[in-house]
This record gives sequence, C-alpha cells and structure tokens, in this order.
Amino acid sequence: MSDRNRVAWREGMFLRPQHFQAQDRFFESFFAARHDWALPYSWGFSEVEIDVGLAELGQFAIKSAKGIMPDGTPFSIPGDQPPPSPLAVSAQARDADIYVTLPPRQSGAIEFAEDEAGSLDARFAVGETQVSDNFSTDRAIEAIETAAPNLRFGMTPDETDGRLLLGVARVREVSGKKLVFDDRYIPPALDIRATRLKGALTDLIGRSDQMVGELALRAAETIEGGQDTYRAFLLLQTLNRWGAILRHLATLPAVHPERLFENLVGMAGEISTLTRKERRPPELPEYDHENLQGCFDPVIDLLQTLLSGEFDRSVEPLDLEARGPGSFMHVIKNRTLLKQSYIYLAVADKTKSMEDIRKRFPSVCKIGPNTKMRELVANQLQSGIALRHTTTPPTQLHVLPGYVYFELDRGAADWAEVYDAPALGLFVADDWPELKLELWAVKQKK
Repeated sequence: MSDRNRVAWREGMFLRPQHFQAQDRFFESFFAARHDWALPYSWGFSEVEIDVGLAELGQFAIKSAKGIMPDGTPFSIPGDQPPPSPLAVSAQARDADIYVTLPPRQSGAIEFAEDEAGSLDARFAVGETQVSDNFSTDRAIEAIETAAPNLRFGMTPDETDGRLLLGVARVREVSGKKLVFDDRYIPPALDIRATRLKGALTDLIGRSDQMVGELALRAAETIEGGQDTYRAFLLLQTLNRWGAILRHLATLPAVHPERLFENLVGMAGEISTLTRKERRPPELPEYDHENLQGCFDPVIDLLQTLLSGEFDRSVEPLDLEARGPGSFMHVIKNRTLLKQSYIYLAVADKTKSMEDIRKRFPSVCKIGPNTKMRELVANQLQSGIALRHTTTPPTQLHVLPGYVYFELDRGAADWAEVYDAPALGLFVADDWPELKLELWAVKQKK
C-alpha cells in the first residue's frame, strides 16, 4: 500500500514518529489532489525581491520571496525561513537562468536533516525554534525543532540535477563582477504583480483608452457612412468591452498569469478581425507556465501594434468650399490620397428629380485644376475632367437618399495637372437653387 494513505487510528496504539509522518503525507497528498485539479498552474512566485547590492558584487541573492514550488511546497522568505545562501555567479555566465531548487519527495528517502549539516539531499532543514504556550497564562517558552524547505539557488547541472526547479532570474551577462539581469525575463508566477506583466497590463489599458478616445470623437463628429463607419463602431465597441475587462483585472488583489493570457489572446483575436488585412490574428503561442516570456511577449507585442496604429479608413471626405455663385474649390492637402483613390461627387437638389440630375449635371459642371478654371469656364468646348454616372456606388460610401453619384474621370488630360495644382476647382452653370455637393476619395485596394 502507498505510504500516503490515511493512518488507521485505534485505541491503545503505541505511537511512533512514523504515524505522524504518515499522517502528514496523507494530508499533503489529499489537499494537493483536490487543489491541483481545481487550480492548474498553482505554483510560482507571488512576490520576489532580488538583492541588488549583492548583485553588484557578482553574487545572486533575494531579500524576500513568497510562492509555491512545483510540487506544492509553499515558502515565505524571510517570514518563515531565512533566504538561501547567496550564489556566486561565474564571470562567463551568459543568458543563464537562476533557479530556486528543492529536493523532490521520494518514497523511503530521508526528508529531514540538521540545518548545520548543510545536506543537499534532504527536503527540509531542521532548526530550533522558541515557541510560547498560547494556552498558559505564564506564556512558558519551549525550544522545539521545526523544519523549513531546504531551498538553494542553482545554475549549473551540478546544482540543479535531480531537484525541483523554480526559475527566479536570468543573467544576461557579468560585467566587471556586476550581474546584468535580463529585464524581459518573467519567472513562473502566481500573481502578475510579481512580474513585469502588471506594467504591461497598465500599458495596454492606456493604449486602449487612447484609441477609444479617438474613435469616440470620430463617432461623435462623423458624417460619413458605409463599411468604414460600421467597422469603426465595431472596433469602438470591442475596445470598450475589453478595456473594462482589463481595468477590472488591474484592480484585483491577485491575478494569475493564465487568466491574463486568456483575456489578452481573446482581445487580440477580436481586434485583429477588425484591423488586420487577414481578418485574423497571426499564429499565437500556447500558454506555457514555465516560459511566460515566450508566450506573453508575442501577444503583448501584437496588441501594442494593433492599439498604436491608426484606423485605416478606405474612404475620406474631401472638403468643398463655396467660392462664389456656382463656384467651389477643394484645397489639396494630401496629394498621395488623390493619386491612390477614386474620386466621387455626390449631387442633390430638391428642385430637380434624380433623373434630371443624372442627365443634366455632367453637362453643366466643369471640373479641373483651379489654375485652369477660368479658361475651362470661358471655353465651352473644353470640358475638363468628365463625370461618369455610377448606378452602384462603392460599398465604402454611405449612399444618401436623394443623391446621385458620379465618378471623376482620372484618365482625363487635366487630371494629371491636378496633382501639381493648389486646389481642385468645380463650377456649376445654370440655376441650381438648392444644390448640395459632397466629394469623396475611395482608396484603391492594394
């Protein structure tokens, strides 16, 4: 039978140390069996502070640490035990991981050894502790032997082979005896506050809030429509939802890295649908509790990229300024936009039918570079940039009722001169008392 089974207590037993040791093993295995299924990855640091002073001298040590070893053994430094002895790091160390180590539990093996003996194989180091009687009013003090986990630091195979390992730091190099740590390393953790993940969460919340502010302002001021407007509202809705979730995580007293990872990959997937050309995220790593840097960095980098870029709109409004009776002008501010877009003119007038607009407007409208508008208006034979009626405007445009849509002929001879002109001119002859015009640039698909 297993040495972890429950002790069969009965009256009249002659108690020996083995009975209590077996009872300890039973309770430890009992709680571990229930706990491990309920809370996977329930090991790592909940807090850790490296001794920077000793690192300047080429030695690794910690001032304080709390956590659980991979086998479920908890530790608290310096609350329940002193820190492990400092580890001298070789000057040749490069990208070397430092571990907190502990001998594993083995059936039949000696688990306890005197602290003075310095045994590497014992799981627990035995020391004397002064304990007071909590029941007696005179608070009598008695010296008893207690055991704390026999934690050691290790880097080389001689220091780590055959022992449970919990990564605590990574030495990038040793410069003049000083240990230079890899700031991007993330040790296995029970709480993101023990790592740089808390700072990454705060950064993502800030980036999300900034993009939400820009999208909300655009939503309040927009007069455009179509696919881009709908997609911008969906992105705003997505960021508002995930931003609230991230802020909730940031206020919790403790957040396990796996829970943060689950939310970040979900957020990355939804935002990728709305912002990436592929409409899906790139392949992301699986959660790896022993390699948090390897699984978190690609996800965090992707989110930072998605939240830092501008929302790519496929349609842009072009302002038309009235410059006199029937005269309008668009001051060119973005020549690249004109070169890479199809230009559409939306026309409406309540005094005329849509069929009348479709037939008559192209013949009474002169369009060209503003430097040639006087010549175009005076010369009845020179038409400038022609208008072509389109019965099905691009889906990017929000088609307004009562408007007729025309596309500017970019193959016209005068179109090339528009790129060098200060503005695009437009003149409408005849009587159009309630004329309304909108000029749009629809970007070409790459």
